[in-house]
Amino acid sequence: MIYTEDASFPYPIMCSNSTDYINNKFFFDIDVKSNNEFYSLELNIQMESEFLRELLKSKEIEYYVIIKTQDSNFYKLPDDNILNIKRSKLSFKNNSKIQLILKSNSELDFKDNYDIDPFYTDDNESIIIDKNSIVGFSNVVIFDRSEKTTVDLFEKKIDKSISSEIKVEVRDENIVLIFKDEKYQYGKISESKRLNYPYLYIGLQKLLMEMIVADCKNQENVLEIDKNSVSNASKGVYRKIVKLLENKGIKEVSFENIDEVINRISPNIISEYYKGIMGVCKNED
Repeated sequence: MIYTEDASFPYPIMCSNSTDYINNKFFFDIDVKSNNEFYSLELNIQMESEFLRELLKSKEIEYYVIIKTQDSNFYKLPDDNILNIKRSKLSFKNNSKIQLILKSNSELDFKDNYDIDPFYTDDNESIIIDKNSIVGFSNVVIFDRSEKTTVDLFEKKIDKSISSEIKVEVRDENIVLIFKDEKYQYGKISESKRLNYPYLYIGLQKLLMEMIVADCKNQENVLEIDKNSVSNASKGVYRKIVKLLENKGIKEVSFENIDEVINRISPNIISEYYKGIMGVCKNED
C-alpha cells in the first residue's frame, strides 16, 4: 500500500508532512532505466534524521520500495540505492506510484532519539517500536513513461540582433534560450550537452519565479502545487512544469526553496555540468 499524509501511527513517524521530527525532510528522486531484461531504479534519497541514519548503518532499519501498479509490490532497497527488477516480474504503467519506506528489522527504543519533537522527549524512554514496523515514509513519485523532462521544456534559437550574449524568455509553451552567436552553445565540443546545463538552470529559475509572481494567491509568495494547479495555470509551460512538480511530490514553491526544487526536478544538474568541465579538461590533456 501507499502511505498518505493522513496515515496515523501511535509513535513518532519520519515523514515530510509530519511534525513528529524536528528536521522532517524525507524524500527521494528516481531515475528509471530499462533494457530487454530489467528495470533499473536508481534512487537519490534525502532523509535528515541523524538517529535514523545510525540505525540504517547498523541495519536495525532498512529502506524498502513500494511500487503500486495494479497491485502493490514491495522490494528491499540494496545498499547502493539501485534496485534491479526483472521486467517479467513487474509491469510498469503510466501513473504507477513509487514510495520509499523505513522498516524496522528488530524492536527499537527511542530513548536516545533526540531528533523527535520536544513533545515526545520527556517520555521517549517509553517509546518502543515493534519489529517489522514502519518508521518513516517518503513522498510519492508518479512514474509516467510519457512525462516530459525539464530538458523538453526548452527551445534554442539564434538571434544576432539581441543586445546580450544570451536572452531567456518564458513563452506560452516553453522556455526559449536565445543566443547571439551559436558558439555559446558549445556545439563543437564533445561535452556540449553538459556545458549547456547552467542555461537550463537559469531558465528554470526564471520560470518558477515568474509563476510565483503571476499565480501566487497569498502574501507569503508561496505557490501551492495541488490538483487545481494544472487547470488554473495561465500558460502551457506552467502546466508542463506543474506536472513535473506533482510527479516529484513537490507541494509548494517559494523564492526561498527554488534551488531545492530545481535540484529535485533536475537531479544532479550541477554535478553533470562539473563532469562536462572535467571531460573537456581531460580531452585537452
